[in-house]
Amino acid sequence: KYGDKVYGYYLLNARTTEWFSMNYEKPSQFVFDDVKEKKLSFNIPSDEQIEVDSNRILLNKDKDFDLIEYRKYLSNYKSDFILDLAKSVKNITERRKLVGLYYGYSTEMDVTGFINHGNIEFNKVFESDDVDIIISPISYKGRDLSMATMPMLTYSSITERNKIYYLEFDHVTYCAKLCPVPGFSDRAASLQDSIDYTYREFSHFIVNGNSYFWFDMFEGWYYDDKLMDVIKKQIDISKNLINNKMASVSEVAEIIDADSFYYLNKNNELFTGSLSNQRQSLALTGAPYNCYSSHDLEKCLDEKIKFILFSNQVCINKEQSKIIEQLKKQEKTLCFVYAPGYIENGNTSLENMNKTLSMNLAKQKFEDTICLTNGEEIHVCESAPYPYENYSACGDETRRAARSTCRREPSARPEARRSPPTGAASPGSSSPSRR
Repeated sequence: KYGDKVYGYYLLNARTTEWFSMNYEKPSQFVFDDVKEKKLSFNIPSDEQIEVDSNRILLNKDKDFDLIEYRKYLSNYKSDFILDLAKSVKNITERRKLVGLYYGYSTEMDVTGFINHGNIEFNKVFESDDVDIIISPISYKGRDLSMATMPMLTYSSITERNKIYYLEFDHVTYCAKLCPVPGFSDRAASLQDSIDYTYREFSHFIVNGNSYFWFDMFEGWYYDDKLMDVIKKQIDISKNLINNKMASVSEVAEIIDADSFYYLNKNNELFTGSLSNQRQSLALTGAPYNCYSSHDLEKCLDEKIKFILFSNQVCINKEQSKIIEQLKKQEKTLCFVYAPGYIENGNTSLENMNKTLSMNLAKQKFEDTICLTNGEEIHVCESAPYPYENYSACGDETRRAARSTCRREPSARPEARRSPPTGAASPGSSSPSRR
């Protein structure tokens, strides 16, 4: 009836309409029925298999095959369902309307939450011709005015495909009444703080060619004429810029790899640090940065890009490996977190990791755990042996008791200071100076 007034449709589902499933990995009846009917190659893992001990960082294909394949099944099930809905909207509207959704917050959540929600196949949704708009709020971890703007997802991969990244500005202004919503604890204290918030986020996203809207969540958040005057001014600026080609001038790029999530232990916090918590430090450097999916790694071959941060790239396939070699030849600076390329086609591969880092690496075999406690002192924890993929730092909550049993090694020994952490691969003779 009102088709000429409607520009598009949002696909809203699950908790907060953002496709959150609080513990999607917990098996439900439809999963049992589907696995039985389709005779899939894996067994539904038990609770004990799903909730892996927090001391392990990576899953192992041999030991955790059912869990890894189960995760792939769940994430593909959800993304395929989304795309079925999107295709239906496109068909019904004869592709005359836009389709969007809130989805794929790969850098916002801790690893536990992101894997539990089952949104690992975000690339499939972002790259679909039936999806035009991806929406997210501003990060809830950077709401204080002393902090910086932090995206929740791989927004550069969205805009590179000529799609709309639609930012929801839902900062709680000083006008807002008490309400139990995320971010209320960082409510703006005054009119000026509310104005400063809007300019901070508006400036960041307008220069990246993103879209932006103000969310009056429970009404009254913008009941101030001066605040509305600022918003009108920002709309006028946007209108003046709309016909200009806005291109990123960033020299820094962050790469997020979807496939690697299948092999991360959701109960270990190592990659929460590299994916979510490090964003604030990166943003506060003052240098703008692009955030890409690893599917768009070739974008980093652009001569503008000088520094590339691989935040969770434990999986590296042959195509990505070729691009990484090209990046090295361009003498770009590559920064990898933890064990880049250690998993290739689902199998652990020290050779692939050697190639990625341009180093000769070898597994260490010893029973005790060597720990670096303060940047200087090396000591040995008398605890159970940790193979490479299970290494956990001595400061881990689950091992604090073990620290009290550590027997100290002489900190003055130069060779002790160079000792790698437990089970970590040790560098050999070759190491390019810029990598």
